[in-house]
Amino acid sequence: GFEFVQAVSGREGLEMAERLGNVEVAFIDVGLPDRSGLDVAADLRTKFPEIRIVIASGYGEQALGKFARDVRATYLAKPFDTDAIVGVLYKLGIESTVE
Repeated sequence: GFEFVQAVSGREGLEMAERLGNVEVAFIDVGLPDRSGLDVAADLRTKFPEIRIVIASGYGEQALGKFARDVRATYLAKPFDTDAIVGVLYKLGIESTVE
């Protein structure tokens, strides 16, 4: 019940978010090829204050950095599966419209 787009870099992800304009949630890997995922998350938070952010990392919850106290951000341990994705979406208050 979700629509998604995929970006291969932080720059591409930011450009897509700006084009789309109504992104509810961003899944961001900490280790992106062109810059830190936390920097991308900070840029998204500045441009879209209400966006929910999921930081994906295999380094533990400390990877959240300054987003650790952000109620619109959460951590997703790598590797993850569909159930884990649905779990973090639910935690952020996002539910599928498909029954």
